[in-house]
Amino acid sequence: MQQKYLFFDNLMMEACNLSCSYCRPRKIGFQKGTAYEVQRIKDSVDKVDNFADYAILKLTGNGEITLLSDGLFEILDYFSEKNPERSVQLITNGTLLDEEKIKKLSEIKNLSICFSLDGHTLKMNCSRDLNEQSLLKVKNNLESVLDAGIPLEINSVLTIHN
Repeated sequence: MQQKYLFFDNLMMEACNLSCSYCRPRKIGFQKGTAYEVQRIKDSVDKVDNFADYAILKLTGNGEITLLSDGLFEILDYFSEKNPERSVQLITNGTLLDEEKIKKLSEIKNLSICFSLDGHTLKMNCSRDLNEQSLLKVKNNLESVLDAGIPLEINSVLTIHN
């Protein structure tokens, strides 16, 4: 008998383009390459599907999921084909998204995006490795995600600055 859960939080990887003071990865990269990470994530989905019934797959990690680039879309396609009735939530810092990726993401059924952002100013994000240009890019990507009709959630780490 399968256990029923609301979501499966898939800790995908430990690679990031930022070095936030409260986060562990500190700009480390893939230890074994993108192809390895993609297969590892597919395998973990297959294993969990054998014993758990869940409504939402959360693609998250100690790092930035969009670093997987095309591998991300391979994972999303795999999951969508295997589990068309389930939703998937992509958790991102938003710095590496662009119009092309957002358009491709908008075509994925049952997808939502969660941005990790500590506030709307640099001071509120001072624990994160953001400059004015990257913060503006994140804000623009937030708007683009909404304009594309993708459901959006924002998570923040509470600090003394926000």
